[in-house]
Parts: sequence; C-alpha cells; structure tokens
Amino acid sequence: MEKEKYNERISRIIWHDALQHSIKPLSWGIDLRSIKVIENGTEFHVNGFKVTGKVRIQYVNGNELFKVTVIPDDDMKNTIIIENVYIDNLISVIDGYVEYYENYKNTVHRKYDFTENCIAV
Repeated sequence: MEKEKYNERISRIIWHDALQHSIKPLSWGIDLRSIKVIENGTEFHVNGFKVTGKVRIQYVNGNELFKVTVIPDDDMKNTIIIENVYIDNLISVIDGYVEYYENYKNTVHRKYDFTENCIAV
C-alpha cells in the first residue's frame, strides 16, 4: 500500500476508533484547522488546561500499540513521549497530560450546548 494512503488510513483509525468515541477531546481545545496526517498517525494542536501545544499519535507497526508525543508550544525541552499505548487508552493517556479536570463533561455540555444523549454521527 502506498505510504501516503497508509498514513491516512492509520490517522482515520485513530480518529474513528479512539478520539471520536469520547467528549474528552473537546475539552482539550483542539484546533480543528491543525489536524493533519503524519507518518503512521495524526497530529493536532491543543489549547489544554495543562498544555498548549501539539499532540502526535503514531502507530507502532506490528505491535498494535501507539506512541503519543506531547510537545508544548513554549518549552520544547519538556516534550513528553509515552510509548506502548493501546488504542483504548489513548484518550485517558492524552487527557492526563493535556487537560484533566473532574467536571469536563459539564463544561463541554455548557460550551457546546450538548445534552447527555447527544450522539455524533
């Protein structure tokens, strides 16, 4: 498979199978214009409570695992790399570094005028 198509396929899997299954990513302040396909994954910019910067998620070939890299805008020295993350754990791992607060659901519901029963299609 052509590398460009492969990268796009992996990016779609990450978004479809992980990130779109929760409202938590909405609390990270993802800049939708910054979403892009990168080698073996996706990258996007967040304006989180703890970190404002880039998040990269890359598939590790053959392992069914992912590598998450959080790169703060203001301090490249404090880049965080988390390896061996299962797809089911991507959101909680990223949330722990970007933005975690207990009332994220209420905040997202108020900000985006969602109800508990809203479903993304």
